[in-house]
Amino acid sequence: MISIRYFSPQPALRPFLSSYYWFESNLPAFSDMMRAELPQIRLVTRGNASNRYATGVVRHGMNAQLQGPTTGPVHFAADGPLHLFGVGLLPRGWATLIGEPADRIADDCVDLCAMIGPPAAMVVADMATAQSDAERVAAADRFFMGLVERSRAVPLWFTRLTDDWLTGTMNPDVDALVRASGM
Repeated sequence: MISIRYFSPQPALRPFLSSYYWFESNLPAFSDMMRAELPQIRLVTRGNASNRYATGVVRHGMNAQLQGPTTGPVHFAADGPLHLFGVGLLPRGWATLIGEPADRIADDCVDLCAMIGPPAAMVVADMATAQSDAERVAAADRFFMGLVERSRAVPLWFTRLTDDWLTGTMNPDVDALVRASGM
């Protein structure tokens, strides 16, 4: 009654996106506590979902949702059946595809259609009419490549510096990042 399948974005998109996933729950209701996580884009093609953030913010019913990075658990619930296509945004993906400071949407989500415009509504429609996983992945690849093509160049030095800082030790010290960045 519940399934989740994972797919890789095309190679040109992998610096920006984690795995794609297709989630289906054919139960009358679905509820889960999500851990703190990277920003997500979720395209709901069936059902009505809501997010309740640790901060108390609650968001309902967006078919195309951009969730900012979360700092605590999020209660995700839906009236079912629930079908959705999702993807996590890596730091470079956030900077390139979204362009907004991440703290403005941290522990919250916004309507992706309002932020991106008609291409977001189009990809939701493409997901809703897709007949296979391959069609969904192709629609997502087209959508995200379109966002990459229209994006402005972003300075990646800080993202690279932060990645090195996060992976360089088991317990990264914020003061070390501040010194390395010169900020």
